[in-house]
Amino acid sequence: MKIDRDQITAAALALMQEQGLEGLGMRALAERLGVRASALYWHVPSKDGLYALMTGHFYGTAYAAASTASGPQEWLERLGSTFREGLLACRDSARLCAIAPPAVSDTPEAKERMTGNLTSWGMTQEQALNAVASVFALTLGWVVYEQSETMHDHLVGMLDFDTAFAAGLRAIVGGLAATDPVAAA
Repeated sequence: MKIDRDQITAAALALMQEQGLEGLGMRALAERLGVRASALYWHVPSKDGLYALMTGHFYGTAYAAASTASGPQEWLERLGSTFREGLLACRDSARLCAIAPPAVSDTPEAKERMTGNLTSWGMTQEQALNAVASVFALTLGWVVYEQSETMHDHLVGMLDFDTAFAAGLRAIVGGLAATDPVAAA
């Protein structure tokens, strides 16, 4: 059977959904795909590489959803909302994203992919990177709470998660716009 990175990523996410992050191993993944573990290493050099593919899925989905926004505030809000939706759909995903960066190198091209829309609206690359990092940090922290059984149970009677997240995201994005006149446009 011939496999590719997309198939590996999808199978790894499904396995993590069923078994949790602790149950995600290269042997178990190879078994799910019907291949030998050595076949996985042809596409993914290590478990860290697998984690990077998986986190890249969540970030990539969020960037794709944000790409049709008409301005920086909408783009950042869509980025955060879509990232949260993707994380909530998969068990242990926030914990995964907290320990493993996506498979993106620290190159000018990678930074451009992350910030291109925002810089086209007048933000500097530094402002755009700071805004993206702020949105991802809020979202990731929020979903860690939601996916933690202890924190979820503690907060569930106090607030509505969707409403509270949306308010926090709007506050961060609005604060970014308030400190940067170009982003407010």
